[in-house]
Amino acid sequence: MGHGLLLLTPVPSSPEAEAEGAEEVVVDLLNISSLPLPASEPEPELPTPSPSGATPQPPAQVSAPTAPTAPTAPTQSVIPEADADNVPAAAPVDASPPAAANFNPPPAQPETLAPPEAVVALASRLARGQGSDFDITDTSFPGIAYDTRRGIGEWSAQEQGCFFTQISNSSYETRPNIISLRYWGRSISLIQQDDLPGNFPAPEYQITNLGDYCNRPLFQVTRGSEATLFVSIVGVGVGNPQSTGLVIFWSSDPRLG
Repeated sequence: MGHGLLLLTPVPSSPEAEAEGAEEVVVDLLNISSLPLPASEPEPELPTPSPSGATPQPPAQVSAPTAPTAPTAPTQSVIPEADADNVPAAAPVDASPPAAANFNPPPAQPETLAPPEAVVALASRLARGQGSDFDITDTSFPGIAYDTRRGIGEWSAQEQGCFFTQISNSSYETRPNIISLRYWGRSISLIQQDDLPGNFPAPEYQITNLGDYCNRPLFQVTRGSEATLFVSIVGVGVGNPQSTGLVIFWSSDPRLG
């Protein structure tokens, strides 16, 4: 019985121990608050701001030394002076147009051309000379030559345009480089074979057959160094050869326009 009471009775704690523990706690807190703080790392210094309106200068850059470069060789070949004169010149370009197909170019013109008076004088030789007795221009041209069977009135417009800018049975206008036109009541074969060489005899005159112009015979008459006259002999009417014809005198080659 006595042992049970002893066990149930609480044992008082020592006041000194509690006071000592409390005192230790206070001392510890005070000591902790007074402990020196660890040294902090110094903050980097900020650059001093430049005055307002001033542009900040960039830091100087040090360029790396450049290695010396070797001189470049010239890309264009140089012709030595000794060979410069031996370079062949470019061939001249022929600017003349090519000859048209089926076109016989006229012979080279002499150096000196006869004045118009000489051309007219040569044309008048044939008008007044051999064969001129058959000249019926004043009475039969253009009326009869136009209206006769197979006459000029039956030619195509292209054929008429070879010699005339306009023609009817009452009026006509020749192309600009025609200086004279005569209508002869004579076979065109005789005009070509007899009258033309009879009025321009050799060796003073030279007659060159240039072929055809608009399917009619064309001749060039020259005297010495003067290119003087071109002559067309144009048959009119029926017959083969035709019994009448035009003798047309040109101041220049009609094939050239």
